[in-house]
Amino acid sequence: MKKFMKSKKIRYGTNATILTALFIVIVIVLNIAVGMLVERFPSLKIDLSSNNMFSISQETREAVSKLDQDVKIFLVQSSDSENPLYNEILNRYKELSPHIDYSYVNATKDPSFLQKYSGQLNPIGSFVIESGERFEIVASSEVDGKTGRFETAENTLTNAILSVTSDEKQTIYFTTGHEEPEYKTLQGIADKKFFETKTIDLRQEVPQETSMLIIGGPKTDFTMAEIDMVDSFVKKGGSLQIYLDPSAPYLTNLCEYIKEWGVEVKNETVNEEDSSKVVKQYNGFIPTLAKADYSSSVTSNILCTPSFRLDILYSNTKSVTSEPVLTTSANGTATPAGSDQKSEPNTFNISILTTRILDDQSEVTMYLCGTPLNLTTEYQQQYVGNEQIASTVLSKTLKSENFINIPDKTADVKAVTMSTASVVSVAVIIVILAFGILILGIVIWVRRRRL
Repeated sequence: MKKFMKSKKIRYGTNATILTALFIVIVIVLNIAVGMLVERFPSLKIDLSSNNMFSISQETREAVSKLDQDVKIFLVQSSDSENPLYNEILNRYKELSPHIDYSYVNATKDPSFLQKYSGQLNPIGSFVIESGERFEIVASSEVDGKTGRFETAENTLTNAILSVTSDEKQTIYFTTGHEEPEYKTLQGIADKKFFETKTIDLRQEVPQETSMLIIGGPKTDFTMAEIDMVDSFVKKGGSLQIYLDPSAPYLTNLCEYIKEWGVEVKNETVNEEDSSKVVKQYNGFIPTLAKADYSSSVTSNILCTPSFRLDILYSNTKSVTSEPVLTTSANGTATPAGSDQKSEPNTFNISILTTRILDDQSEVTMYLCGTPLNLTTEYQQQYVGNEQIASTVLSKTLKSENFINIPDKTADVKAVTMSTASVVSVAVIIVILAFGILILGIVIWVRRRRL
Protein backbone atom coordinates (compact mmCIF):
# COMPACT_ATOMS: atom_id res chain seq x y z
CA MET A 1 0.00 0.00 0.00
CA LYS A 2 2.79 2.39 0.95
CA LYS A 3 4.52 1.68 -2.33
CA PHE A 4 1.25 2.21 -4.20
CA MET A 5 0.65 5.57 -2.49
CA LYS A 6 4.10 6.73 -3.58
CA SER A 7 3.61 5.63 -7.16
CA LYS A 8 3.70 8.16 -10.04
CA LYS A 9 0.03 7.53 -10.86
CA ILE A 10 -1.10 8.52 -7.39
CA ARG A 11 1.23 11.50 -7.19
CA TYR A 12 0.28 12.85 -10.62
CA GLY A 13 -3.37 12.04 -10.05
CA THR A 14 -3.39 13.82 -6.68
CA ASN A 15 -1.73 16.89 -8.18
CA ALA A 16 -4.23 16.95 -11.04
CA THR A 17 -7.13 16.64 -8.59
CA ILE A 18 -5.79 19.46 -6.40
CA LEU A 19 -5.25 21.72 -9.44
CA THR A 20 -8.74 20.95 -10.74
CA ALA A 21 -10.33 21.68 -7.37
CA LEU A 22 -8.30 24.87 -7.03
CA PHE A 23 -9.38 25.99 -10.50
CA ILE A 24 -13.04 25.35 -9.66
CA VAL A 25 -12.74 27.33 -6.40
CA ILE A 26 -11.09 30.25 -8.24
CA VAL A 27 -13.87 30.27 -10.86
CA ILE A 28 -16.56 30.27 -8.15
CA VAL A 29 -14.88 33.07 -6.18
CA LEU A 30 -14.40 35.14 -9.33
CA ASN A 31 -18.03 34.60 -10.31
CA ILE A 32 -19.24 35.75 -6.88
CA ALA A 33 -16.90 38.78 -6.94
CA VAL A 34 -17.95 39.81 -10.45
CA GLY A 35 -21.63 39.37 -9.51
CA MET A 36 -21.19 41.63 -6.47
CA LEU A 37 -19.26 44.16 -8.54
CA VAL A 38 -21.83 44.50 -11.33
CA GLU A 39 -24.59 44.63 -8.72
CA ARG A 40 -22.83 47.64 -7.22
CA PHE A 41 -21.83 49.12 -10.60
CA PRO A 42 -24.46 48.10 -13.23
CA SER A 43 -22.67 50.01 -16.00
CA LEU A 44 -19.91 47.37 -15.91
CA LYS A 45 -22.36 44.99 -17.54
CA ILE A 46 -22.02 44.73 -21.30
CA ASP A 47 -25.29 45.72 -23.00
CA LEU A 48 -25.83 42.98 -25.58
CA SER A 49 -29.45 43.94 -26.35
CA SER A 50 -30.21 44.54 -30.04
CA ASN A 51 -30.73 48.30 -29.60
CA ASN A 52 -28.55 48.94 -26.51
CA MET A 53 -31.73 49.51 -24.52
CA PHE A 54 -29.92 49.70 -21.19
CA SER A 55 -27.06 51.97 -22.26
CA ILE A 56 -26.95 55.49 -20.82
CA SER A 57 -25.78 58.40 -22.98
CA GLN A 58 -23.12 60.91 -22.00
CA GLU A 59 -25.78 63.65 -21.99
CA THR A 60 -27.72 61.85 -19.26
CA ARG A 61 -24.56 61.11 -17.28
CA GLU A 62 -23.59 64.78 -17.23
CA ALA A 63 -27.10 66.02 -16.41
CA VAL A 64 -27.85 63.50 -13.63
CA SER A 65 -24.41 63.79 -12.03
CA LYS A 66 -25.19 67.47 -11.27
CA LEU A 67 -28.23 66.68 -9.11
CA ASP A 68 -28.17 68.29 -5.69
CA GLN A 69 -31.59 67.15 -4.47
CA ASP A 70 -33.16 63.76 -3.91
CA VAL A 71 -35.29 62.16 -6.63
CA LYS A 72 -37.55 59.22 -5.81
CA ILE A 73 -38.96 57.03 -8.58
CA PHE A 74 -42.05 54.95 -7.77
CA LEU A 75 -43.08 52.11 -10.07
CA VAL A 76 -46.83 51.77 -9.56
CA GLN A 77 -48.43 48.45 -10.49
CA SER A 78 -51.13 46.05 -9.36
CA SER A 79 -48.87 43.30 -7.97
CA ASP A 80 -45.80 42.75 -5.80
CA SER A 81 -43.66 41.40 -8.62
CA GLU A 82 -40.69 43.37 -9.89
CA ASN A 83 -39.74 43.93 -13.52
CA PRO A 84 -36.08 42.94 -14.03
CA LEU A 85 -35.83 45.13 -17.16
CA TYR A 86 -36.98 48.22 -15.26
CA ASN A 87 -34.54 47.33 -12.50
CA GLU A 88 -31.72 47.08 -15.02
CA ILE A 89 -32.37 50.60 -16.32
CA LEU A 90 -33.07 52.25 -12.96
CA ASN A 91 -30.04 50.68 -11.28
CA ARG A 92 -27.90 52.45 -13.86
CA TYR A 93 -29.53 55.77 -12.94
CA LYS A 94 -28.89 55.04 -9.24
CA GLU A 95 -25.23 54.49 -10.04
CA LEU A 96 -25.01 57.95 -11.65
CA SER A 97 -26.18 59.84 -8.57
CA PRO A 98 -26.64 59.06 -4.87
CA HIS A 99 -29.69 61.34 -5.00
CA ILE A 100 -31.69 58.83 -7.09
CA ASP A 101 -33.58 55.87 -5.66
CA TYR A 102 -36.57 53.81 -6.73
CA SER A 103 -39.13 51.43 -5.26
CA TYR A 104 -42.25 49.50 -6.27
CA VAL A 105 -45.77 50.35 -5.10
CA ASN A 106 -48.61 47.80 -5.18
CA ALA A 107 -51.63 50.03 -5.84
CA THR A 108 -54.11 47.36 -4.72
CA LYS A 109 -52.46 47.16 -1.29
CA ASP A 110 -51.81 50.89 -0.96
CA PRO A 111 -54.81 52.79 -2.41
CA SER A 112 -53.82 55.88 -0.42
CA PHE A 113 -50.84 56.26 -2.76
CA LEU A 114 -53.25 56.70 -5.68
CA GLN A 115 -55.27 59.28 -3.77
CA LYS A 116 -52.15 61.34 -3.19
CA TYR A 117 -51.97 62.01 -6.92
CA SER A 118 -55.67 62.81 -7.38
CA GLY A 119 -56.48 59.91 -9.67
CA GLN A 120 -53.80 60.81 -12.23
CA LEU A 121 -52.13 57.42 -11.92
CA ASN A 122 -52.82 54.28 -13.89
CA PRO A 123 -52.65 51.57 -11.18
CA ILE A 124 -51.76 48.94 -13.77
CA GLY A 125 -48.51 50.63 -14.76
CA SER A 126 -47.13 54.11 -14.08
CA PHE A 127 -43.92 55.81 -13.05
CA VAL A 128 -43.95 58.66 -10.54
CA ILE A 129 -40.80 60.76 -10.56
CA GLU A 130 -40.82 62.98 -7.48
CA SER A 131 -38.56 65.54 -5.84
CA GLY A 132 -39.87 67.57 -2.92
CA GLU A 133 -43.31 68.92 -3.83
CA ARG A 134 -42.84 68.48 -7.57
CA PHE A 135 -43.66 65.30 -9.46
CA GLU A 136 -44.18 63.99 -12.98
CA ILE A 137 -46.33 61.00 -13.91
CA VAL A 138 -45.22 58.83 -16.80
CA ALA A 139 -47.16 55.94 -18.29
CA SER A 140 -45.21 52.68 -18.49
CA SER A 141 -45.79 52.72 -22.25
CA GLU A 142 -43.67 55.88 -22.50
CA VAL A 143 -40.77 53.97 -20.95
CA ASP A 144 -41.39 50.73 -22.84
CA GLY A 145 -41.58 52.48 -26.23
CA LYS A 146 -43.91 51.60 -29.08
CA THR A 147 -42.13 48.30 -29.72
CA GLY A 148 -41.43 47.36 -26.10
CA ARG A 149 -37.68 47.65 -26.68
CA PHE A 150 -37.26 50.70 -24.43
CA GLU A 151 -36.31 52.99 -27.31
CA THR A 152 -37.80 56.02 -25.50
CA ALA A 153 -36.91 55.07 -21.91
CA GLU A 154 -33.81 57.20 -21.42
CA ASN A 155 -35.27 60.32 -23.04
CA THR A 156 -38.41 60.03 -20.90
CA LEU A 157 -36.77 59.26 -17.55
CA THR A 158 -33.96 61.80 -17.86
CA ASN A 159 -36.26 64.67 -18.81
CA ALA A 160 -38.70 63.75 -16.04
CA ILE A 161 -35.84 63.92 -13.52
CA LEU A 162 -34.72 67.30 -14.89
CA SER A 163 -38.30 68.59 -14.79
CA VAL A 164 -38.90 67.82 -11.10
CA THR A 165 -35.52 69.21 -10.07
CA SER A 166 -35.75 72.47 -12.07
CA ASP A 167 -36.73 75.78 -10.50
CA GLU A 168 -39.85 76.19 -12.61
CA LYS A 169 -41.73 74.43 -15.38
CA GLN A 170 -41.24 76.01 -18.79
CA THR A 171 -44.28 77.01 -20.82
CA ILE A 172 -44.84 76.93 -24.58
CA TYR A 173 -47.67 79.02 -26.02
CA PHE A 174 -49.39 78.28 -29.35
CA THR A 175 -50.99 81.30 -30.99
CA THR A 176 -54.72 81.37 -31.78
CA GLY A 177 -57.04 83.83 -33.55
CA HIS A 178 -55.77 83.18 -37.09
CA GLU A 179 -57.55 79.89 -37.84
CA GLU A 180 -54.51 77.90 -36.72
CA PRO A 181 -55.08 74.14 -36.66
CA GLU A 182 -54.24 72.19 -33.53
CA TYR A 183 -50.67 70.94 -33.74
CA LYS A 184 -51.35 67.72 -31.84
CA THR A 185 -48.06 66.01 -32.59
CA LEU A 186 -46.05 69.09 -31.69
CA GLN A 187 -47.99 69.48 -28.46
CA GLY A 188 -47.37 65.82 -27.71
CA ILE A 189 -43.63 66.33 -28.14
CA ALA A 190 -43.72 69.26 -25.70
CA ASP A 191 -45.69 67.16 -23.21
CA LYS A 192 -43.09 64.39 -23.44
CA LYS A 193 -40.44 66.99 -22.62
CA PHE A 194 -42.57 67.90 -19.59
CA PHE A 195 -43.32 71.42 -20.81
CA GLU A 196 -46.58 73.21 -20.06
CA THR A 197 -48.47 73.91 -23.31
CA LYS A 198 -51.09 76.67 -23.57
CA THR A 199 -52.73 78.83 -26.22
CA ILE A 200 -52.66 82.61 -26.52
CA ASP A 201 -54.42 85.29 -28.55
CA LEU A 202 -51.81 87.94 -29.32
CA ARG A 203 -54.29 90.71 -28.62
CA GLN A 204 -53.11 90.14 -25.07
CA GLU A 205 -49.54 90.41 -23.81
CA VAL A 206 -47.37 87.31 -23.85
CA PRO A 207 -47.04 86.08 -20.24
CA GLN A 208 -43.64 86.52 -18.66
CA GLU A 209 -43.19 82.79 -17.96
CA THR A 210 -43.40 81.96 -21.69
CA SER A 211 -40.29 80.18 -22.94
CA MET A 212 -41.36 79.69 -26.55
CA LEU A 213 -44.01 81.03 -28.89
CA ILE A 214 -45.22 78.78 -31.72
CA ILE A 215 -47.14 80.20 -34.68
CA GLY A 216 -48.58 77.12 -36.32
CA GLY A 217 -50.19 77.25 -39.77
CA PRO A 218 -52.14 80.56 -39.57
CA LYS A 219 -54.60 81.21 -42.40
CA THR A 220 -55.14 84.92 -41.76
CA ASP A 221 -52.46 87.57 -41.41
CA PHE A 222 -51.25 89.17 -38.19
CA THR A 223 -51.84 92.83 -37.43
CA MET A 224 -48.85 95.09 -36.92
CA ALA A 225 -49.76 95.29 -33.22
CA GLU A 226 -49.53 91.48 -33.00
CA ILE A 227 -46.24 91.51 -34.88
CA ASP A 228 -44.92 94.05 -32.36
CA MET A 229 -46.07 91.72 -29.58
CA VAL A 230 -44.08 88.83 -31.12
CA ASP A 231 -41.01 91.02 -31.62
CA SER A 232 -41.19 92.32 -28.05
CA PHE A 233 -41.35 88.74 -26.76
CA VAL A 234 -38.30 87.74 -28.83
CA LYS A 235 -36.27 90.76 -27.71
CA LYS A 236 -36.83 89.70 -24.11
CA GLY A 237 -35.04 86.44 -24.91
CA GLY A 238 -37.98 84.29 -26.05
CA SER A 239 -37.68 81.52 -28.65
CA LEU A 240 -39.90 81.42 -31.74
CA GLN A 241 -41.15 78.75 -34.12
CA ILE A 242 -43.24 79.45 -37.21
CA TYR A 243 -44.93 76.84 -39.39
CA LEU A 244 -46.48 78.17 -42.62
CA ASP A 245 -49.08 76.54 -44.86
CA PRO A 246 -48.87 77.05 -48.66
CA SER A 247 -52.55 76.12 -48.99
CA ALA A 248 -53.39 79.30 -47.03
CA PRO A 249 -53.10 82.89 -48.39
CA TYR A 250 -49.69 84.56 -48.39
CA LEU A 251 -49.36 86.45 -45.09
CA THR A 252 -47.68 89.75 -45.97
CA ASN A 253 -47.22 91.22 -42.48
CA LEU A 254 -45.85 88.03 -40.97
CA CYS A 255 -43.50 87.42 -43.91
CA GLU A 256 -42.18 90.99 -43.71
CA TYR A 257 -41.35 90.41 -40.06
CA ILE A 258 -39.53 87.17 -40.95
CA LYS A 259 -37.26 89.24 -43.24
CA GLU A 260 -35.83 90.84 -40.11
CA TRP A 261 -34.32 87.41 -39.42
CA GLY A 262 -32.53 87.43 -42.78
CA VAL A 263 -34.97 85.03 -44.43
CA GLU A 264 -37.48 85.75 -47.21
CA VAL A 265 -40.67 83.76 -47.68
CA LYS A 266 -41.45 83.84 -51.39
CA ASN A 267 -45.00 83.31 -52.64
CA GLU A 268 -43.88 80.18 -54.47
CA THR A 269 -44.62 76.53 -53.81
CA VAL A 270 -41.67 74.17 -53.55
CA ASN A 271 -42.01 70.53 -54.59
CA GLU A 272 -39.77 67.54 -55.27
CA GLU A 273 -39.21 66.10 -58.74
CA ASP A 274 -36.89 63.23 -57.80
CA SER A 275 -39.18 60.22 -58.28
CA SER A 276 -37.28 58.19 -55.65
CA LYS A 277 -38.32 60.74 -53.01
CA VAL A 278 -41.94 61.36 -54.10
CA VAL A 279 -44.68 59.69 -52.01
CA LYS A 280 -47.74 59.95 -54.25
CA GLN A 281 -50.22 58.23 -51.92
CA TYR A 282 -49.72 61.00 -49.35
CA ASN A 283 -49.28 63.87 -51.83
CA GLY A 284 -45.84 64.52 -50.40
CA PHE A 285 -42.15 63.78 -50.61
CA ILE A 286 -39.18 62.84 -48.46
CA PRO A 287 -37.01 65.91 -47.78
CA THR A 288 -33.25 65.94 -47.29
CA LEU A 289 -31.55 66.70 -43.97
CA ALA A 290 -29.26 69.62 -44.71
CA LYS A 291 -26.75 68.91 -41.94
CA ALA A 292 -25.21 65.63 -40.87
CA ASP A 293 -25.57 66.40 -37.15
CA TYR A 294 -29.36 65.92 -37.44
CA SER A 295 -28.91 62.36 -38.71
CA SER A 296 -28.11 60.91 -35.28
CA SER A 297 -31.53 61.93 -33.93
CA VAL A 298 -33.59 61.32 -37.08
CA THR A 299 -33.59 57.60 -37.80
CA SER A 300 -36.64 57.39 -40.07
CA ASN A 301 -37.98 59.07 -43.18
CA ILE A 302 -39.71 62.44 -42.92
CA LEU A 303 -42.92 62.99 -44.89
CA CYS A 304 -43.21 66.52 -46.24
CA THR A 305 -46.03 68.20 -48.18
CA PRO A 306 -45.44 71.12 -50.62
CA SER A 307 -43.73 74.07 -48.95
CA PHE A 308 -43.31 77.80 -49.31
CA ARG A 309 -39.98 78.73 -50.83
CA LEU A 310 -37.60 80.05 -48.14
CA ASP A 311 -34.53 82.02 -49.23
CA ILE A 312 -31.69 83.02 -46.92
CA LEU A 313 -31.09 86.72 -47.63
CA TYR A 314 -27.98 86.99 -45.49
CA SER A 315 -26.16 85.00 -42.83
CA ASN A 316 -23.10 85.50 -40.63
CA THR A 317 -23.77 89.23 -40.84
CA LYS A 318 -25.99 91.77 -39.06
CA SER A 319 -25.73 89.50 -36.00
CA VAL A 320 -27.74 86.83 -37.83
CA THR A 321 -26.75 83.23 -38.60
CA SER A 322 -29.05 80.97 -40.64
CA GLU A 323 -28.73 77.33 -41.62
CA PRO A 324 -31.08 75.11 -43.62
CA VAL A 325 -32.57 72.16 -41.75
CA LEU A 326 -34.68 70.50 -44.45
CA THR A 327 -34.27 70.95 -48.20
CA THR A 328 -35.32 69.32 -51.43
CA SER A 329 -32.86 67.31 -53.47
CA ALA A 330 -31.07 69.02 -56.37
CA ASN A 331 -34.21 68.20 -58.36
CA GLY A 332 -36.55 70.48 -56.43
CA THR A 333 -38.74 73.01 -58.22
CA ALA A 334 -40.53 76.23 -57.23
CA THR A 335 -43.79 77.37 -58.78
CA PRO A 336 -44.99 81.00 -58.32
CA ALA A 337 -48.52 81.49 -56.98
CA GLY A 338 -51.11 81.62 -59.78
CA SER A 339 -48.72 80.07 -62.28
CA ASP A 340 -47.96 76.58 -63.52
CA GLN A 341 -44.47 77.49 -64.73
CA LYS A 342 -41.95 75.54 -62.66
CA SER A 343 -38.43 76.78 -62.03
CA GLU A 344 -35.31 75.00 -63.21
CA PRO A 345 -34.33 72.08 -60.93
CA ASN A 346 -32.44 73.27 -57.86
CA THR A 347 -32.06 72.71 -54.12
CA PHE A 348 -34.69 74.70 -52.21
CA ASN A 349 -35.02 75.28 -48.48
CA ILE A 350 -38.03 73.82 -46.66
CA SER A 351 -37.07 74.83 -43.14
CA ILE A 352 -34.41 77.09 -41.63
CA LEU A 353 -32.96 77.63 -38.16
CA THR A 354 -31.89 81.23 -37.52
CA THR A 355 -30.03 82.72 -34.57
CA ARG A 356 -29.86 86.44 -33.75
CA ILE A 357 -27.56 88.24 -31.33
CA LEU A 358 -29.45 91.02 -29.56
CA ASP A 359 -28.03 94.36 -28.43
CA ASP A 360 -27.37 92.96 -24.95
CA GLN A 361 -25.42 90.10 -26.61
CA SER A 362 -28.05 87.53 -25.65
CA GLU A 363 -28.96 84.92 -28.25
CA VAL A 364 -32.45 84.17 -29.58
CA THR A 365 -33.51 81.53 -32.09
CA MET A 366 -36.28 81.11 -34.66
CA TYR A 367 -37.21 77.95 -36.52
CA LEU A 368 -39.13 78.61 -39.73
CA CYS A 369 -40.81 75.81 -41.67
CA GLY A 370 -42.57 76.44 -44.98
CA THR A 371 -44.99 73.54 -44.47
CA PRO A 372 -47.08 72.17 -41.56
CA LEU A 373 -44.83 69.06 -41.77
CA ASN A 374 -47.86 66.86 -40.97
CA LEU A 375 -47.63 67.82 -37.30
CA THR A 376 -51.35 68.61 -37.17
CA THR A 377 -52.46 65.03 -37.87
CA GLU A 378 -51.43 61.51 -37.00
CA TYR A 379 -48.34 60.79 -39.10
CA GLN A 380 -47.89 57.44 -40.76
CA GLN A 381 -45.85 54.88 -38.80
CA GLN A 382 -43.14 54.69 -41.47
CA TYR A 383 -42.61 58.46 -41.25
CA VAL A 384 -41.84 58.84 -37.54
CA GLY A 385 -38.99 61.11 -38.64
CA ASN A 386 -41.52 63.98 -38.55
CA GLU A 387 -41.72 63.72 -34.78
CA GLN A 388 -37.99 63.16 -34.47
CA ILE A 389 -37.00 66.28 -36.44
CA ALA A 390 -39.58 68.38 -34.58
CA SER A 391 -38.21 67.15 -31.25
CA THR A 392 -34.62 67.84 -32.32
CA VAL A 393 -35.45 71.35 -33.52
CA LEU A 394 -37.34 72.04 -30.30
CA SER A 395 -34.18 71.31 -28.31
CA LYS A 396 -32.08 73.52 -30.60
CA THR A 397 -34.57 76.38 -30.54
CA LEU A 398 -35.32 76.32 -26.83
CA LYS A 399 -31.92 76.18 -25.19
CA SER A 400 -32.46 75.09 -21.62
CA GLU A 401 -30.73 73.12 -18.89
CA ASN A 402 -34.13 71.76 -17.85
CA PHE A 403 -34.31 69.25 -20.68
CA ILE A 404 -32.06 67.50 -23.16
CA ASN A 405 -32.87 65.83 -26.44
CA ILE A 406 -31.81 62.19 -26.37
CA PRO A 407 -32.44 60.43 -29.68
CA ASP A 408 -34.69 57.40 -29.45
CA LYS A 409 -32.81 54.15 -29.64
CA THR A 410 -33.50 52.25 -32.80
CA ALA A 411 -36.21 49.62 -32.48
CA ASP A 412 -35.01 47.64 -35.46
CA VAL A 413 -33.89 44.09 -34.84
CA LYS A 414 -31.28 43.33 -37.45
CA ALA A 415 -30.47 39.75 -38.30
CA VAL A 416 -26.79 38.85 -38.16
CA THR A 417 -25.69 37.90 -41.65
CA MET A 418 -22.36 36.45 -42.77
CA SER A 419 -20.77 36.32 -46.17
CA THR A 420 -19.74 32.98 -47.72
CA ALA A 421 -16.09 33.79 -47.08
CA SER A 422 -16.82 34.50 -43.39
CA VAL A 423 -18.72 31.23 -43.02
CA VAL A 424 -15.83 29.28 -44.59
CA SER A 425 -13.29 31.05 -42.33
CA VAL A 426 -15.28 30.27 -39.18
CA ALA A 427 -15.73 26.63 -40.27
CA VAL A 428 -11.96 26.24 -40.86
CA ILE A 429 -11.16 27.72 -37.43
CA ILE A 430 -13.64 25.36 -35.74
CA VAL A 431 -12.17 22.33 -37.54
CA ILE A 432 -8.61 23.34 -36.62
CA LEU A 433 -9.59 23.83 -32.98
CA ALA A 434 -11.37 20.48 -32.92
CA PHE A 435 -8.33 18.65 -34.36
CA GLY A 436 -6.03 20.54 -31.99
CA ILE A 437 -8.07 19.46 -28.98
CA LEU A 438 -8.18 15.88 -30.30
CA ILE A 439 -4.41 15.74 -30.81
CA LEU A 440 -3.80 17.27 -27.36
CA GLY A 441 -6.09 14.63 -25.83
CA ILE A 442 -4.21 11.83 -27.58
CA VAL A 443 -0.82 13.16 -26.42
CA ILE A 444 -2.02 13.38 -22.80
CA TRP A 445 -3.50 9.87 -23.01
CA VAL A 446 -0.25 8.41 -24.38
CA ARG A 447 1.86 10.10 -21.70
CA ARG A 448 -0.41 8.91 -18.93
CA ARG A 449 -0.20 5.36 -20.29
CA ARG A 450 3.56 5.47 -19.76
CA LEU A 451 3.26 6.48 -16.07
